[in-house]
Amino acid sequence: MSNNSNVYCFLNSPYLGGAERSFVLQASDLKKMKPNYVVHFYLPYFQKIEETSQLANFIVENGFRNNQISYYLYSPILYNLSRSHGLGVLLWLPQVLFGLLVTVKNLSRLNLSNPRVWWVGGNKVGFVVYLLGIVSGFKGRLLWHFRDYPYAIGFYKLIWYLFRLPHQFKLEAIGNSFDVADHIKSFRRYFSKIHVLYNPVGTIPFRLSHDEPLILGTASMMAPWKGIHSLVFFAELYKNELKDLGFKNFYIYGDEIYKTKGQHIGYKSSLIRLARKFEDDFVVFKGMGTPADIFSSLDVFIHGSLEPEPFGRVILESYHGGSALISTALGGSHELIEDGQTGYVFKPHDYQGLFESIKKVSGDDRFRVIQNGRDKAHKLKELYLKQLESAF
Repeated sequence: MSNNSNVYCFLNSPYLGGAERSFVLQASDLKKMKPNYVVHFYLPYFQKIEETSQLANFIVENGFRNNQISYYLYSPILYNLSRSHGLGVLLWLPQVLFGLLVTVKNLSRLNLSNPRVWWVGGNKVGFVVYLLGIVSGFKGRLLWHFRDYPYAIGFYKLIWYLFRLPHQFKLEAIGNSFDVADHIKSFRRYFSKIHVLYNPVGTIPFRLSHDEPLILGTASMMAPWKGIHSLVFFAELYKNELKDLGFKNFYIYGDEIYKTKGQHIGYKSSLIRLARKFEDDFVVFKGMGTPADIFSSLDVFIHGSLEPEPFGRVILESYHGGSALISTALGGSHELIEDGQTGYVFKPHDYQGLFESIKKVSGDDRFRVIQNGRDKAHKLKELYLKQLESAF
């Protein structure tokens, strides 16, 4: 088989988070759409390959073989500072540059014969693979898939000037929402084309409960911008009112998935301390769970991000799983929601507005919203498949 049918997927992290799930599912759908394509995955690790075990298993579970996975050492210093800005990066600049060179060198040792496409799954690995493409003389398509908004703050603003370096490959960008794609347009001169590709969620069992007590909850990586602390305050302040509506508990699913340094260091422990101050068991930390586990337990799901969300994968998961949706709908997540139809929208920190939305979906209106969400999920999947075919 010709090398021109190869697609090399460079993952952004060794951990199995939402972005990694989406990337693997997209690669699986691409393989179904274009059976002649040969897909290969490149997974980063920091100390031991075993760090990637959950992610590697997920790749195999989705139809790929172990010999389609390769591993490379990614500089821990470079990764840890990937969410830092300003002085945090400048003070460590020599180590960052050294880590960048080491990571590129480790990648270059792998078998990277000239394929059709290098598909890059995020910001952390994007610039690394860009440099690799230059030093290796890559001549195919480099698809940089932005699963977050492009960094253009402080030191990272300077990095964009390096995209003027001469290269032989065709550099294209993918935004995981139209909102992200609009932000990428600020750097249009560096990309020959900008695509939009929504995230898939795979198969999630649909569960619709008619019984009380009800369970309210959220699921998220542990980071301040996800607004979990705000939801803990809300749940405790409105605990009695929520119980009157038939809610037994507020579940919090998630953990500190990505081990980078930044503002979210210690965020999980601060949340637990906050919940303990109320000295009750209404707020329950459930830890990590699969989407099937999460949405089979939640009757009403709150997506409470305080900053623009690049996509909002959990919104689609709630549609598929049968949980009524309430969201701040900031950023790309706004594209997925029809306020009052597929869910309800509230403003960040508007606790009364959030409670009024919960009141609406605690009764019969919950079933209408859930059914509209299921219909919306089917439409979004059709759009996603068209976007995938267009990008390739």
